Amino acid sequence: TSSAQPLPQYVQPNVRGGMHGGDNTITGFNNESVFWAGRYGNDRPDDSIYNICLTLYADERNKTGLVLNVTISVYHEGILVRQYRRTWDTSTSKGLPPGDVCNSTSGGFMGNYDYNPRYDPNLPAFEALPNYLRPEVANFDAFTGIVPTTWSSSRRLVRAWLDADGAYSKRDGAPAVLNFTGNCVFFQDTSTAAIAFDGTTCSSLSSRSLPKSWNTSAGGAFTVVWIGSFTPDGFDDPQTLLRIGSSNSDFFWTSRFRRAQSWKNDGNGFSVSSSDVPAPPEGQWTMEVTIRRGRGTGISCHRYNKQSPYMQSWYFESQPSEISPDTLAVGSDPWNSKDPWALKGELFDGKVSVVLIYNRALPSNDLLALASFYAKRFAWAKPLGDLPPFTPLPEKLRPEVASFDAVTGIVPAFTTSSNSTSALTPLKAWLDSDGAYSKRGGPPAIIDFTGNCVPYFDGLTAAITFDGATCAGLSSRDLPKSWDEAAKAAFTAVWIGRFTPNVIKKEQVLIMTLGRAKTELQQQLYWDSTRRFINNTEMNFGFDIRSSDMPSAPAGLWTMEVLTRPIGAASVSYYRYNRLSPYLQSWNFPSNPLEIFSHVLAIGSDTRFPRRYLDGQVSVVLLYNRALSGNDLIDLASVYGKRFAWSKPAGARPGYQQLPDNLRPEVVNFDAQIGIVKSNRDVAQAGVSSTSSTTSVVRVWLDADGDNSKRGGLPVQLNFTGNCSMYQDAFTDAIAFDGDTCAGYGNYDLPSSWSKSGEAAFTAVWIGSFTPNVSKLQMLMTLSRTKQDYEEELYWESTSRFAYASGYGFELDTNNVPAAPTDTWTLEAIVRPSGATSVSYYRYNKQNPYLQSWTITGKPSKIFPDSFAIGADIRDDDGKFLNGKVSVILIYNRALSTSELVQLSSSYTKRFSWPTPMYAPPPPPTKDCQEFSGYIATPKADHNGDDIVSHYTLATAAKECTQLTTCKGFNSDGWLKTTATLYFDPSRCFYTKVQPPPPPTKDCQEFSGYIATPRVDHNGDDIIRYFTLIMAANRCKESTICKGFNSDGWLKTTDTPLAPDPSRCFYTKIPAPPSPPPPPPPTKDCQEFSGFIASPKADHNGDDIARIPGLTMAAKACLQAPMCKGFNSNGYIKKAAAPLVSASTCFYTKILT
Repeated sequence: TSSAQPLPQYVQPNVRGGMHGGDNTITGFNNESVFWAGRYGNDRPDDSIYNICLTLYADERNKTGLVLNVTISVYHEGILVRQYRRTWDTSTSKGLPPGDVCNSTSGGFMGNYDYNPRYDPNLPAFEALPNYLRPEVANFDAFTGIVPTTWSSSRRLVRAWLDADGAYSKRDGAPAVLNFTGNCVFFQDTSTAAIAFDGTTCSSLSSRSLPKSWNTSAGGAFTVVWIGSFTPDGFDDPQTLLRIGSSNSDFFWTSRFRRAQSWKNDGNGFSVSSSDVPAPPEGQWTMEVTIRRGRGTGISCHRYNKQSPYMQSWYFESQPSEISPDTLAVGSDPWNSKDPWALKGELFDGKVSVVLIYNRALPSNDLLALASFYAKRFAWAKPLGDLPPFTPLPEKLRPEVASFDAVTGIVPAFTTSSNSTSALTPLKAWLDSDGAYSKRGGPPAIIDFTGNCVPYFDGLTAAITFDGATCAGLSSRDLPKSWDEAAKAAFTAVWIGRFTPNVIKKEQVLIMTLGRAKTELQQQLYWDSTRRFINNTEMNFGFDIRSSDMPSAPAGLWTMEVLTRPIGAASVSYYRYNRLSPYLQSWNFPSNPLEIFSHVLAIGSDTRFPRRYLDGQVSVVLLYNRALSGNDLIDLASVYGKRFAWSKPAGARPGYQQLPDNLRPEVVNFDAQIGIVKSNRDVAQAGVSSTSSTTSVVRVWLDADGDNSKRGGLPVQLNFTGNCSMYQDAFTDAIAFDGDTCAGYGNYDLPSSWSKSGEAAFTAVWIGSFTPNVSKLQMLMTLSRTKQDYEEELYWESTSRFAYASGYGFELDTNNVPAAPTDTWTLEAIVRPSGATSVSYYRYNKQNPYLQSWTITGKPSKIFPDSFAIGADIRDDDGKFLNGKVSVILIYNRALSTSELVQLSSSYTKRFSWPTPMYAPPPPPTKDCQEFSGYIATPKADHNGDDIVSHYTLATAAKECTQLTTCKGFNSDGWLKTTATLYFDPSRCFYTKVQPPPPPTKDCQEFSGYIATPRVDHNGDDIIRYFTLIMAANRCKESTICKGFNSDGWLKTTDTPLAPDPSRCFYTKIPAPPSPPPPPPPTKDCQEFSGFIASPKADHNGDDIARIPGLTMAAKACLQAPMCKGFNSNGYIKKAAAPLVSASTCFYTKILT
């Protein structure tokens, strides 16, 4: 309005018990409200009809075109229960209902609301449970069976609660009836109904015993289901959920414990406390379940709510114990005041909606079905399955100090509304999962959370998600006395978690600290993603392990990171285990004794500098007061293997393995898995461990076989300058050369076992890896090449190898030998036989299963033993520094034969991921391929490895491959293969079997859109695992990268090859039919393109990237695109090139280099 006039007389500024939210004047688009602040009692609306009226000031009335759009909303406890919308044309009263209840001709009646708390006809009706879920003993559901009092007109008090299924034939007697006293109020919202307990007066007690369907025997099975919501009150007192039986033969259940006891059966049948099962969450609907199995020897506790789409479960042993049927109480304990020895439970404060009692133990699938039945009513997600239960560690692996496991012990924070729509409730605390362990020596540690810390669940594990910005965990008390603060005390700290990938941090990511506070630095342990150290107030360091000392943990994978210090504190070890390797990785470092105080345990953030927040998930934190051995840690990784999708550990990472006697070098044997000396170690220490430890700077490389009697003198050692760092992966060690400063120089001449004669035989072997996309010349090795002298030298770089003594003894360059591949481990060898009339060059790597060789003529040329160097050119300062890694250097005083070089390559296959080398050289090139029905013939192609058997004739090979389900093709040598991925081979043809879809099978469950194949699986290429096959089928169908899934629920990015597996089924997704243009007429010949293998009469369905006009342009685009694997003669470039199917087109498979 525009007038400042008094309100009309009939407008009441105050409604009894309520207050206006403003000045009762609407101007423009503002809101006006009337509200009642309390929840129950006199400060609630009277049961009445409330009219809503609007009126205009006099100078606003009858204005032409004055239209009001009005929305009236009515809320109960923050929940919208009614809403009206009105449009009022003030000049005509158009849009208003007839009549004028507002006592003014100028007023507008907007509508009314009848406030009378009773069953609302607009709420969902009671829905009976399906027969297989109907309880045999009791079924209380607040949607029905509520009997109100008649003496209260101000609110709907509850007098009784009747069994919703009392006439069920399996009751075997009269159903139980719950009678109520005190302030028990009926509650309704838009989706459910409940009884609200006030926590001070409201209580209930059955007027009769449970029916005879209740099993009173000591070993009788039962299931009790309670669905309700705890009022957040900030207190931790136990609240009673329910009680069955008398005080000397009962089942008593509170928010803090569950207990069955019988004096007749000598005490407790079971007793489960909040240290075993965390207290239920507050402020949200939660389903709590207690189950006793038959014979009474085991119980389980279960929980389902909106915090997780998985059913949480805990399992415990128990003893038989009778539970009498004579008493049932909900929300109160009738024996609380009668039995001074009874466990005390306070009156319940919250809402109860459903109580179900069965005379059987519901299986897991029935509990999931029950949660699904109530999901919509209580705003839960549909359950995906069971969350694996918490399983205590074996006794020898139980931590003495702390054991935090996110499968159990996570406590949600209080929420302000039971109707919050947040997917996950933030966490309040993390309890020790083994807090009652006798070796703790005091109260267990508790980690309290601040910031956005939320739970994470999948089908296999649980974790806490740290948001990288606010989430932090800090202990509320010191570690127990089992932690030894002494300077020489042993300890082990284990962290299992996952770092979020592709996160760029300015600061380090904090894993854990101890004894590090904001205001003080005492004897502290600091552990982040780039540094681990202990130090004290004087900044003395016990150890300091930096990111340059060892590789970073992988991102996006569950990884176990371990820090362990033995008694005496003279050393410290770091261990790692994850799915990248079947071996436990380890690094060893020197250490000095230093105390570590037991206070201020923190995870996920730095208490001193609150900015180094963890971005990822933490699932397990363990602290021991002893140093776990490597075998202990292998056992620990085995315990957690299935939970984190790790393979079963094969043991500790392999260390240095001495070569067989016939391959031991007489002159030099450098192997990076032993003999590396870093800047902080003595030469004498370098050979102590079979697995070399690593630090930032490599200073010396010792001969791995220096005491070999054939050396004929002192072994040479390599001294390093520049940025030479240590590299380590799951299988090998190497020295990383930076391409700019790193070089290694011999300290003295090669031993006398080296012959400098011009006709002397020798073999030099180099195993390393070149960094890709480096165009400059790179030095591998030189002998007797200095600034002052280049006579009698050996020169070996990436493009040229020669011996020179007043002329070339031999010269191998790129005209003789192609460049070595990059970014792959490769064995390069120079071999000169006695007489020096020829020289051969050999190469072996994973790109070819044959030992490649090149031979040229030569002439005698002396090579002196001085000035041995690797990775740089001593003579010319022209930047020929090696950019890559070197793992092995061997020098012999004899010419190794081809068979010995094959044997040498075989010795390193596992370490460098090479296939087993073959002796036979490839046959000469062939132009044509023989045709076989049911196969696509591809010239100049083969598949390495994956052999089944070889047949003498190709006709027999084709026949046998057709009959063998595991065979995917064969080559022109007659070898049948389990895989048909093609590689370039100019001398062979490959025949890819055209795979018809297998017939439906009864052995495997059928899913629409998939081909089910029994007794097979595809190894690797996992995306994610789902608990149910229905969920896996649905998610795979929605995913563009999923090609199928197996009967374990693993989604796969590739559906070939399938390998025999008698215990599984594989479901291959049927791709949507493509809609390409009409194919061209069949062609006999395919145009040739450099870098591609042409397959006539073939194509690959789907996986299109784009269509490029013109085959030349398509070939060029595919070569430039890393994701492109081939293209067809229609111009479609593809991101996959297998499997091939019969077609009227040509398909061009890109040759991978």
